[in-house]
Amino acid sequence: MKDEFIQPIQAWVLEEISATEEYLTAERLYKKLRLEHPVGRGLFKKALARLIEIGRLQYIYQHGCSFLVTSLNGPLHLTKRFIVKSPRTPFFEKGPIKAINIEQGASFGRGDHPSTILALTMIDMLFDTMGAEKYGPSNQALDIGTGSGILAIALALSGVEYVVGLDVDPCAIFEAKENVRLNKLENQVLVSSDQVENVQGSFGIVVANLRLPTLCLLISQMRRLVPAGGKIIFSGLKTEEVSSLLATYSPISFICEKTVNRQGWSAVQLTKV
Repeated sequence: MKDEFIQPIQAWVLEEISATEEYLTAERLYKKLRLEHPVGRGLFKKALARLIEIGRLQYIYQHGCSFLVTSLNGPLHLTKRFIVKSPRTPFFEKGPIKAINIEQGASFGRGDHPSTILALTMIDMLFDTMGAEKYGPSNQALDIGTGSGILAIALALSGVEYVVGLDVDPCAIFEAKENVRLNKLENQVLVSSDQVENVQGSFGIVVANLRLPTLCLLISQMRRLVPAGGKIIFSGLKTEEVSSLLATYSPISFICEKTVNRQGWSAVQLTKV
């Protein structure tokens, strides 16, 4: 079968799996595809088989069903600078490309969800603009709700000297610490179960990939922890929720400098003035 027929189906499948929060069976995926494109089942199966063969997709088995998920066996080029891969996959970094080793586990943050990609894109844009040396008196960053640790690791690889990743989930703490170790960043990234209310210090960069209600509840801590000129990257927002977030933060001296969107999700960059 010619690639000109297979490749559009593969692109649709990868985008759909990345954009959907729930796991999808092959049958449900095919039914969704048929609603948009008149594709035969045989062609769909060949597209899936090829994605699995080249390491872009894999099956997982849960609750008596087989689901398709993005595989970390092959490198995932998520943004201009960041590639996410399994620690068992060899990859030779070139130029500005940074490879993040992530062990696929139970925590949110495998790397392919739109909100994670948006947060990584914002980190890309931030350091393209200014460089790590511009942020914070001690070049420190804070990642609230670190999950797998992917954003904290990305900040450290971008040049931030010291990153604190917070999470209250014991499973996430275990996995994030392991991913930090796999990336040889134990001296740069601290993973902690502390509540953000107990964190002390000043952080030139704060990132949080969380839903709107939680982001709004962080407002008093952002006022306390972020110095003038400091940057906040918030992801995990539905596009229609951005105005509500800005209405919460704008009155207390945070201005929105950038917004990026992907598949119905959004991320914003705020600066404290």
